Amino acid sequence: MAITTANILLGSGTFSWYGLNITGTPSTGWHDVGGFRDGVTMAFEEDQVLVEGQAGGAVKALRGRMGITVTTNLLESTLDSLMVSLYGSGTNTDVVTAGTSIEFLVADPVPVPIKFVAASSIGADGLTTYNFSSAVPQLGQDVSYTKDAETIFPVTFTCLAIASGSNWGFGKVTDT
Repeated sequence: MAITTANILLGSGTFSWYGLNITGTPSTGWHDVGGFRDGVTMAFEEDQVLVEGQAGGAVKALRGRMGITVTTNLLESTLDSLMVSLYGSGTNTDVVTAGTSIEFLVADPVPVPIKFVAASSIGADGLTTYNFSSAVPQLGQDVSYTKDAETIFPVTFTCLAIASGSNWGFGKVTDT
């Protein structure tokens, strides 16, 4: 099979969340948290049940549960990136002190819409946007490390399904 190089995404771009930033300043749209590199990895998982017909063969598949996790490396180790990777939205006022510090408390993560925009040779603008309607951070990885003289901040999010009309969904990928 021939490779269509126009379909290959570059491994870096910008990362944003929708809501308040670390200073508590209201946002009327997406809050740019900084860049990411080494791509965006989406892991899909499901529980599936096969329905058997009278002849004994599977005739239908039913999805009992579906989940998506998203992993990337943030480039800027700022209070904003630390906040979103530990607690989700900047609206978690239990852990933020006037935009100057974050307390490491046992606090529930606040779901937040997240967006990744990566360069691509697909579409008129040459961009691919990954929007996830609601996500919470997963802990369990190192907070930061250095790669190619840059501070890398690994982050993983669990995407939460939200109602979309009569269906439930996680978000979408768009070429522009």
